Amino acid sequence: MLTSILPRLRNCTHFARVYSTVVSNKDDNIVLEPRQLQFPPKYQKPRQVWLENLDTIDEKKLGLLDLHPDIFAANPRVDIIHQNVRWQQLYRFVSFAHTKVRSEVRGGGRKPWPQK
Repeated sequence: MLTSILPRLRNCTHFARVYSTVVSNKDDNIVLEPRQLQFPPKYQKPRQVWLENLDTIDEKKLGLLDLHPDIFAANPRVDIIHQNVRWQQLYRFVSFAHTKVRSEVRGGGRKPWPQK
């Protein structure tokens, strides 16, 4: 059964290229165009990130990519970070111990009818 499936799988790379972003030709050239913002920040350098390949084990740097300043240069919300840190500190003290109440204990009720 496996011998009949393997030859079919070898011919499926064409279909996999249509529906997958992982399977691609090795000769694909990636062109990175710099982002042109309508209102670039005056007093900040643009934040950049390395773009790397994910299709092979060997790490290959493909180029630098400019990040949008409205998203990646925003100041963090310190109140939300503090709230999360405080929650994590208090969550250590949550007790998961549980004792069964009377309704959860098996048996122990009144005898349903008298013994013979």
